Amino acid sequence: MTGCRRSEVFNLRWRNIGVDALNLEDSKTGPRAEPLGEAARAVIDALPGRRKPAAGSGSFDGCWRAVCTDAGLGRLRLHDLRHTAASQAVMAGENLPQVGRLLGHKRHRTTAGYAHLADGHLVEAAEKVGTLIAEAMLLPRGRTSSYLPPRLDRDDWL
Repeated sequence: MTGCRRSEVFNLRWRNIGVDALNLEDSKTGPRAEPLGEAARAVIDALPGRRKPAAGSGSFDGCWRAVCTDAGLGRLRLHDLRHTAASQAVMAGENLPQVGRLLGHKRHRTTAGYAHLADGHLVEAAEKVGTLIAEAMLLPRGRTSSYLPPRLDRDDWL
């Protein structure tokens, strides 16, 4: 729910969990505060409290594999959840610089590689662009497909 790196989560201690943020002491890009949304805060509040893992509980990777197998998620990597957080943020309308700050990226280019758009969002974006261009051309609503510009044949029109 935060897009934190695996190492950032593994290095968390109860003292790092604030009311509105995770205070990451040793992030890949240096210390930073990772804001907590309401849903993430609710998950943290529901945790049983400070405790040590039970003896013989196995490795985290083994546990993750079991969860993925039981849920039918195939070979989903923990890091894929970071990409999911970035993609969901972009599809919700957040801009790349803001998403990059949430993920702790120094470069927007890195964030762009994380944000994968669902086909439905691409179709929606194409529709918005088409509508904006049609409005700029002063085309009547609902009749843009039958419009032929002057001095062009249909074969020349894209």
